[in-house]
Amino acid sequence: MKRFVSVIVFLTINTCNCFHLDNISVCPRPCKTTVSVKKFFKEEAPDFDPSSMIATDPIALLYAAQDALRYLHAHRNTPDKTINPQQFRPLVSYAAVEKTLKFIIKTIQEDRKKQSFRIMDPEFLRTHFEAVRWCADDKGAARQAINLPPDGKIRLTSYGIFSVRGSHKKTKKYPCALYQLYDNDIQKKYTKHQILAGALDKKKNHYKSHSYAWVSRQSLEDALMHGTVIVKFTDGTTKILNVDQNNGIAYDRKQKNILAQERYWFFRELKNQHPSRQTLVDRFVHRRGVIFAGDVYNIGFGKVIALSYQHPITGAHEVRLGILADTGGAFINNLYQLDMFGGVFSSKQEFKEYLAGMPLFANAMILYKR
Repeated sequence: MKRFVSVIVFLTINTCNCFHLDNISVCPRPCKTTVSVKKFFKEEAPDFDPSSMIATDPIALLYAAQDALRYLHAHRNTPDKTINPQQFRPLVSYAAVEKTLKFIIKTIQEDRKKQSFRIMDPEFLRTHFEAVRWCADDKGAARQAINLPPDGKIRLTSYGIFSVRGSHKKTKKYPCALYQLYDNDIQKKYTKHQILAGALDKKKNHYKSHSYAWVSRQSLEDALMHGTVIVKFTDGTTKILNVDQNNGIAYDRKQKNILAQERYWFFRELKNQHPSRQTLVDRFVHRRGVIFAGDVYNIGFGKVIALSYQHPITGAHEVRLGILADTGGAFINNLYQLDMFGGVFSSKQEFKEYLAGMPLFANAMILYKR
């Protein structure tokens, strides 16, 4: 589960808070890093095939870069360890990250009226950026029973926001609640299955929590896994909910059946400064494909990442640009994977169709301006 200036994060470990960049006053809790960055990252000249297609919406990248720069500035003088991780500083400094984001913003803004974007030209990228090559931590992946290709490619997964149907009251069709927690004394008292069995609805727990919405079991699992959910109620109203705090049970990476997981997330409603819920939804839609969740504790927030890969359907060579701006428990000491934000989905089938066009592995490099 995740929080980002424009997008959401999926969190899977209890030592890390999720964060959402629309709430720039919130930052992740410190997490201990135990991997050596220098083993997996090295300076290397940018290498882009001139025939590659840049599979990036430049306007979406502009918005993401503006959001990331705003977050960096808001947290520059805070103890947020994701802003400028000590291990990564010799490779890419805070000043370089800031300069890179400003350059991307300026370039896209200048080209916006022309409708011809230099950022979409592989030769422009090669000429104007320095690069740090990322070679995946294959041993770290193997410890999680994940097999990587032997050529250094990272694993690429995707997450999104699901728009689901729900009810204000428990019904046969909508039997699972998305709760807001009022009393922290019960935060870590119950497993997910105890909560599903009605532990929070008992008389002794009245006024200790509040049910924002009642949804189907599948919608509950989607909300817990992806971190944010748009609930459309039977009366025509809508709520946007984001994970807030969990029950203290670690996500079991070896348990492939998500129904068997015992972690439960309590939620909060996203309202923020936006004039309407639709405005917030539009922000999510417009950040599709340009936000990555990853190990911000070792790599650092705001890094511009270029992925190169072969499209699994067309076979065409593509380069995708995005910004590391989300995190989650699955990315604590994880230098073998990125999770890309895919947008807002109305069904599992729509999400499945989107995934069909995304590679499982990709070459990755971090781009920056000196």
